[in-house]
Parts: sequence; C-alpha cells; structure tokens
Amino acid sequence: MSIETSWFIPVSEVPDAGVRMSPASTEAERQALAASLDILGCTALDCDFRLRPLRQGRYHVTGKVKAAVAQACVVSLEPVDSVVEEDIDVEFWPQDQIAVASKTDDEGEFFDPEAKDTAEPIENGRIVYGRLIFECISAGLDPYPRKPDATLEWQEKTDIGEVHPFAALAKLKSKS
Repeated sequence: MSIETSWFIPVSEVPDAGVRMSPASTEAERQALAASLDILGCTALDCDFRLRPLRQGRYHVTGKVKAAVAQACVVSLEPVDSVVEEDIDVEFWPQDQIAVASKTDDEGEFFDPEAKDTAEPIENGRIVYGRLIFECISAGLDPYPRKPDATLEWQEKTDIGEVHPFAALAKLKSKS
C-alpha cells in the first residue's frame, strides 16, 4: 500500500476547529515508500501536523515530518543511515481556484495577491497528505550520501604511452 495515495482525509471530515494528525505508518508502507524513493530502506516515519480550514474551501497544513532512512553510499555502496526532518506549511485549494489564482487582473479574472505559490489541489473532495509527506522526505534526502570513512582509491596509470585517438590503430599497423 502506497503512502502517497492512501493517506488522505475527506474535507467533509475536517471539523471547523481543525484537526491534529499523527498518522502511524506500517512496515509495508515504509517499504513501499523506500522503493518509491529508490533508497535502501525507511525504518521510521513520524508525522505530526495540523490541518485547519480557511475561507473559500481552502485548508492549511502545518507540521513536521521525520523519517529514518538508509541510502547507498556514493563511494562504497554501503548503507548510510540518516534522519530526514522537514517542516510542512502548505495550503490545499479546490482545483478550480488554483487555475483562477494564476490568472492576472488584466485578464479580468479573480486574483489573490496573498496567495501562496505552494497550493496543492484538493482531489475528489480529499486532502491527500500522503503525497505531501512523500515529497517532503524526497526533498530532504541527501543527494550524495557518503559514509564518513569511505574513500575512493585512485591509481594513476604510469605506462600509457602516447595518447591520441588513433593510438590503438598505430599499434596494429606496427605489427603488420
């Protein structure tokens, strides 16, 4: 089961005062998350956020995501354990409002000067916060994980002779 698509809340279930959420992940969900992120593993995933309604059918999500992950070292390919911590501060809007907010006043459409650039769409009456968590973890991963003691041993070739594009052909010619 994929966290990206299975972690959601219908907007009809969000109370007027908002809701605090700390969803628990299963081992299968963490394995699926690791596979989706193309990493070696995800041993822990902690999420704590608050979802509160705004005006015009919009919702604001704030909180934190923390994940313990294992990635392959770029030098030795051994596992490198790390913790990804990311803050969440995103608004979810109805899809028709996202399209309208991107238009300008010159086109005669609604324009919200206070609109955030990070608005996510409400999909089929649901706030899919799983995709948001996936994106936060993905953005927080080390692009070049490296074990502290990993070294790349480089050996210079000492007997390479004259190097030019036709060196191999020159060797063949001298043999014939």
